[in-house]
Amino acid sequence: MDGESVTYGDFVGLDDIMTEHPTVVGGFVDVYQDWIDLGIDGFRIDTAKHVNFEFWEEWSTEVLDYAHANGKPDFFMFGEVYDADPVKLSPYVRDTDMNSVLDFTFQSSAVSFASGNSARGLRSLYAGDDYYTTPSTSAGALPTFLGNHDMGRVGYFLQGTDSALERTELAHELMFLGRGQPVVYYGDEQGFAGADPGNDKSARQSLFASQVDEFTDQALLTGETAGAVDRYDTDAVLYEHIAALSALREAHPALATGAQIERYAESGAGVYAFSRVDRDQRVEYLVALNNSASESTVDIPTLTAGATFETLYGGAGTVASDASGVASVTVPALGAVVLRADAQVTAPAEASPVSVVAPAPGAGVSGSVAVSADVDDSWRETSFAWRVVGADTWTPLGTSETTTPRVFHDVRGLDAGTLIEYRVVTVDAAGQRSAASTYASVGHAVAVAVEEEPEQGIESVTIAGSLNSEMGCAGDWQPACEAAMLTEGPGGVWSGTFDVAAGDYEYKAAIDGSWTINYGANAVRDGSNIAISHDGGPLTFYFDSRSNQVQSSAEGPAVTLPGSYQSEIGCPGDWAPDCLASLMADGDKDGVYEFSTADIPAGAYEVKVAHGLGWAENYGQDGAPGGANYAFSTEEGELVTFRYEIATHLLEIEVANPPLPGAGQSRAYWIDAQTLAVPADLGSGEGWQLYGSADATLEAAGSDVSGGEPVALSVVEGASPRPSSSDSVPSRAMSRCASN
Repeated sequence: MDGESVTYGDFVGLDDIMTEHPTVVGGFVDVYQDWIDLGIDGFRIDTAKHVNFEFWEEWSTEVLDYAHANGKPDFFMFGEVYDADPVKLSPYVRDTDMNSVLDFTFQSSAVSFASGNSARGLRSLYAGDDYYTTPSTSAGALPTFLGNHDMGRVGYFLQGTDSALERTELAHELMFLGRGQPVVYYGDEQGFAGADPGNDKSARQSLFASQVDEFTDQALLTGETAGAVDRYDTDAVLYEHIAALSALREAHPALATGAQIERYAESGAGVYAFSRVDRDQRVEYLVALNNSASESTVDIPTLTAGATFETLYGGAGTVASDASGVASVTVPALGAVVLRADAQVTAPAEASPVSVVAPAPGAGVSGSVAVSADVDDSWRETSFAWRVVGADTWTPLGTSETTTPRVFHDVRGLDAGTLIEYRVVTVDAAGQRSAASTYASVGHAVAVAVEEEPEQGIESVTIAGSLNSEMGCAGDWQPACEAAMLTEGPGGVWSGTFDVAAGDYEYKAAIDGSWTINYGANAVRDGSNIAISHDGGPLTFYFDSRSNQVQSSAEGPAVTLPGSYQSEIGCPGDWAPDCLASLMADGDKDGVYEFSTADIPAGAYEVKVAHGLGWAENYGQDGAPGGANYAFSTEEGELVTFRYEIATHLLEIEVANPPLPGAGQSRAYWIDAQTLAVPADLGSGEGWQLYGSADATLEAAGSDVSGGEPVALSVVEGASPRPSSSDSVPSRAMSRCASN
């Protein structure tokens, strides 16, 4: 579902209630307050995404205030917002009084990691935690899970991998040892996996002896058949595994509520490590997980220098960190280790400086503003606050416990031109404080010069969508799935071809293995999904990092612009129809493909249109198949825009600040001593002049020519335009006037 249908109208056959009406809002408030009177301690709110947001803003406040006023200070409400993008999930925490939301981002990333994809995918997952940081909550409150009744079980997602049982255990280790509140879907502890299609009814097996063939005939992750027997085994392999993790978490509060600070992330399958630190104890617990099929020893920079780490889980013995805090840690294949330091985290000898990274001084801000600071690599708490310049009171934005602190400030309620001051205060393990400030203006910049942030490179592009399971991923909508990643080519255009079964699908382009940056239809960031119908077989995707346009072969041909300019924009050579640096895109699906570049040096060039990355289908002037080349000229650094209408095969070339028509081109021919032939489309007008210079001092500036003597020309009467033998372009004849 997309657009208005997400929140208005019937949802998958369920009748719609007019939740935008005040009477309905009040009625639901009354119903849930009555439930609280009966002793309820919290609510899981189903399908929150499919109710208008204004409802939750009012309803959640009324219900939570009522619970607090009636002796339930820890009343907890979390919503089911079926989306893996923290940008879309976090507003339910930031802008309503819901305490949290189900962490679909974790579910997607955890299953991806457990299935063997890059450990860097977890880096992207946890980098989005800042979106949930407010003065009263953080990502630590998110209920984490690996599967559910709607999407299916974690065992189903992993049963197609090697060592499905061990990888399922690894997924649970990540869930119990990392931040958040782990939620186990019933039956997972018994090894339930499910049969195709895996979701909905196929994931709702009963623990008591079933009489449903689909359930009794299913294979468990342990390899045995479920059978028509009760499944309440407390000695089941996964039950004992989960119970041990739960006991470890309960015995060491830092593993439940401590700060989580990334320490190591391999590129590709391998080790991901983080530290957990309780703010009161300040003792480091080092957690390392390995999703590769072989044991791995890595050097991890810990937060505690010169310490001895005791192994609590995943092995035995101790590990020492050196004077710089680096420890050599061995992590078993498809397993995890937990190590505890014998001393508190190391504090700097003196307070370390802190600086505000964003926003830049005087920057113009709007919407949700990222406020971030640069601190050293030690345990610390960094708090952010803001105020209108000149005000006495600071308003807190939240506290970060990572070494890359960041929070967000919603400035939508402030008038344009409001000057804001931001303050950052960081406290290290020794209680030493450092502070820094910056300022910004709502709507427009006020600094004399605002430094541009350096452009960040793209490490990976994933086609994330409902076709991921067909591409070899553990499930659908997997932004970190390596099987769905594209390969970078010339000009920053990424591409990949996959064998996909016939069907209707939706997809987006996810950047760097997460939903933090993603592009949908017509290159819109966080935009709507792109819907395609595929006949089955090879399916090719393209992502242009210059325009953020993403497209597939299911949506139309790959259209490129081979020509004499291509080597200037990153192609290996010219006249290369297979070079994606000149790939066009029809983002709005109006039948007109576009490509723009300002990278062509000054000069005269020729170009054609090619379909399918080859010469088999190409179009030239007037849309003629195999027709004559188009010609154009440009000055240095000017924007050249190509528009190609696929219905007519006509190409339009628009050059910003174009030179004189024909400048730099050799397109005129002497027929005899008095007559010159030029293309019929070379300019227009009644007066024509031919300029020459004996000392080569001719210069053209705009429409003026200097440095030479003009010779007047006249069009030869009766010389109608005709195709020339050399380039099949209509031409006309001109002669020198009699007086010359």
